[in-house]
Amino acid sequence: MPKVLPCPVKGCCGPREVPVDASRAAQVLVCPCEQRSPLTLTRSARGQWGLAELRPLPEHREAHNLIARALMTGQVYRDRTARRPVDRAPDAPSAQMVEAYQASYSVAVQACTALSQGLVADSRRLAERALALHAAYQAHARTVARRRTADVKTGRWHNGECFWVELAVPDPAQPDAGPVRRRFTFPFLAVWGTALTLPEGRERRGDEAEIQQGSHTLALLNGPDIERASGLPVGPDGWRQLLDLLTRFESGKPGQAPDPLELVWYSESGKLTLRRHIRQRYPRAVLALEALRRVLTPVQPASRDQDLAFELDDEPEWVADALSPPDLDDEILE
Repeated sequence: MPKVLPCPVKGCCGPREVPVDASRAAQVLVCPCEQRSPLTLTRSARGQWGLAELRPLPEHREAHNLIARALMTGQVYRDRTARRPVDRAPDAPSAQMVEAYQASYSVAVQACTALSQGLVADSRRLAERALALHAAYQAHARTVARRRTADVKTGRWHNGECFWVELAVPDPAQPDAGPVRRRFTFPFLAVWGTALTLPEGRERRGDEAEIQQGSHTLALLNGPDIERASGLPVGPDGWRQLLDLLTRFESGKPGQAPDPLELVWYSESGKLTLRRHIRQRYPRAVLALEALRRVLTPVQPASRDQDLAFELDDEPEWVADALSPPDLDDEILE
């Protein structure tokens, strides 16, 4: 493998050669030029290495907006019990959870290899097997989650850890009839409190994603789990920027509330453009949203409808209050 590869970003201000290493394929590389463009390593079926710009597609940007709206407005399955996250000793369910995850990852890689070789039928069979193994992983993860005990004196972001969005997807029963609305869930376990108490024997690490809001601490506890499931290393700084962004959304214009459907990317000249204050102050929050997009999991259309926070066309008044314009004295960056 060569020591350097040309940067694939259009208009790169140079240098255009990026140092690479096969051992860093699981990491997001950064172009050494002033643009600091995020890059990923790729490998073709013939074994050739390359670089690709980590740039969300238009449909990915739409999903980012929906995920940000879900986190902001509380599209979450609210828990009926007061479960709290704590460290736990290894047990049978957790071992089975790890085994199922490793198996799903292995089969997913096999599916990618078969697809790169043009074996469409084989890759689809492997993909369906990987999804089945991932469902087993989720079942074991729910069992492990139920065994957690209340050892942290905090509250959770919107009192839940399973959020949902609705996406337009093709109907497998009628592929020519147009897309249908399908619900997808994603995990997001953020806790807050005046004093975040950790389990005995565990000290606060400097790389944990948390922000301070006055006398309150807001911390994301399942960031590493999301990174492992998505294959995207966000890092503590990316999660911190997303948490910070969730506490303050801006429209960019005084006296104008932000559009709840375009909190991150807004429509401009027929395309979705990243808001300026996010690009300047929270650039890695987009990477965190992309990781959440990659772990979206489909659910049955009628699943758990009785637990909805609100219907998409019937938002409570507090949602509009939460998205109200900032004070005119606040700094507007866009």
